[in-house]
Amino acid sequence: MTTHFAYLEGHALLFERITGSFSLQETLTLYDQFGRDPKIVGTRLKLADLRAIKDISMTETEMGNLLDLIAKQYLHRLQSFRAGVLQAGEGPGLDVAHAFFVRLPETIKPRFRQLSSVDEALAYLTLPPEIRPRQQAQHLTAV
Repeated sequence: MTTHFAYLEGHALLFERITGSFSLQETLTLYDQFGRDPKIVGTRLKLADLRAIKDISMTETEMGNLLDLIAKQYLHRLQSFRAGVLQAGEGPGLDVAHAFFVRLPETIKPRFRQLSSVDEALAYLTLPPEIRPRQQAQHLTAV
């Protein structure tokens, strides 16, 4: 699994793009790294592009437990987190997006949308079009 991410401090936005195989250990490693970065922990907005996930390399139970853990961390950020968008397309990315969305706590669920285009996502997040994520986002490969 490879994750490209960018943090736009002026907008408190975390852009995250996951490509390849969605795997348990790599995702745990990635979110452990994210959890140690105060900028990322304090983001108000999130745009997660899951369209390039090719396959899921974990059991359904493992994925459920992992996504429960990720979804519940938003409860600790009720005061700061404002909105998030999942871009999923079709296939495994859509499976991950749906599994994540159903696990979101009810108090957070209204703050998330599943949208297909970057323009729709930016509009929902009330960001100007020039904020479009660029290919030169920082590259992180979980190991």
